[in-house]
Amino acid sequence: MGRAGGLSALGLGGLALGVYVGTLVGAARNAGFSDAWELTFADVPAAPVVVEVRAVSPRTVRTARPVLRSLGGETVPAATPPGTSG
Repeated sequence: MGRAGGLSALGLGGLALGVYVGTLVGAARNAGFSDAWELTFADVPAAPVVVEVRAVSPRTVRTARPVLRSLGGETVPAATPPGTSG
């Protein structure tokens, strides 16, 4: 390959890289972010967090209770599962 061929290949490679990077930058600018994105990283005051465990299997719920308690959680009476009398 001569000098002209090498420069042409280098130019085409640069063009391809420019198109690729330009496409990525354009897509990122057009995607945008909602205001909620900033709230994801905002500091919030300490407050209680409610964690609800729902599962088809009562065994799954029973397994979750001790884990939540070990993390300092409080438990409330379990709701009656749908389709059962309570």
